[in-house]
Amino acid sequence: MQNTQFDLITFNLVLEHVRDLRFVFAQAASRLAKGGMIHISELHPFKQYMGSKARFESDQGLRELEAFTHHVSDFTSALSDAGFKFLEIKEWFDSDRNEVPRLLTIVATAESML
Repeated sequence: MQNTQFDLITFNLVLEHVRDLRFVFAQAASRLAKGGMIHISELHPFKQYMGSKARFESDQGLRELEAFTHHVSDFTSALSDAGFKFLEIKEWFDSDRNEVPRLLTIVATAESML
């Protein structure tokens, strides 16, 4: 499994719970096959600035998970440092584009894999 290469690595609503994006993206880049891509879909930082966090109901009541605010530049810098080339960066809104975006998505490929 150690030398297994992947065509796609995806992160969905998980990176806000990871402190060190640089380590995660460097690991992802090292495991991508030639032409492999990374897809990220995360809570938009603007939502976090407004206090939004992952939370769920449990037997003990409402629980909030530990979260780290990553600015858009944190994502782009860490991906660039890991050798990724951006193919697409998008913001997704609930319904009104005049409101704060809900999600940030990034699609990239490792430059060294092209």
